[in-house]
Amino acid sequence: MSQCWLDKVARLFEYEHQASTYEELKAIRQEKSAPPIRRRRGKKPTMEILKNSSGFDTFYIHGAVVSNFGCFINPKIPYIWIIGHMPNPMIQWWHTELPINTKGKSLEANFRLVSYDLMLTTEEFLKNIHAFNDHGIDLIQSNNRMPDTLAFAPIPHEQRDKILIRNGAFLRIDLPHAVETGLITCFQENYLSKLIKSA
Repeated sequence: MSQCWLDKVARLFEYEHQASTYEELKAIRQEKSAPPIRRRRGKKPTMEILKNSSGFDTFYIHGAVVSNFGCFINPKIPYIWIIGHMPNPMIQWWHTELPINTKGKSLEANFRLVSYDLMLTTEEFLKNIHAFNDHGIDLIQSNNRMPDTLAFAPIPHEQRDKILIRNGAFLRIDLPHAVETGLITCFQENYLSKLIKSA
């Protein structure tokens, strides 16, 4: 982990506030006139650790881009499922060439709101992680390939952790936008805490 961004900021990591939920944490920040959670470009990201509603370790990283999460990815876990990636996140027409069916037929045209899921090996994702830095990401790292019929959005929120774990999920990363507050939740107990301590 010597080249990992985590090494550079681990010394700065501290439990700034004691709060059982992220909403409580934001309330405490407001009450104490703490700095806003969103960071501007060029600012170092900061981290906070909490437990989610299922009791799993959850890190919030403020002012993050996708590559900031790379050191949390376990290279021994083989699969990465990226949910709803938008190559052009702007609501605008975009001239490019895309397939229009599974038979290989492509069409050069103006497209917008193009979105798709990706299934990559962990090695493939880590090789290309910096290409995602201008985007948000919703990512599941898993011991198994996710089933063809498993769609994330329809799963009720309170059942998501359970269903993901049943299908081999190891961790989830959710970053709404680049340079935004993102979270990483690991379904293996103490993995994230040990990673921080060993940095």
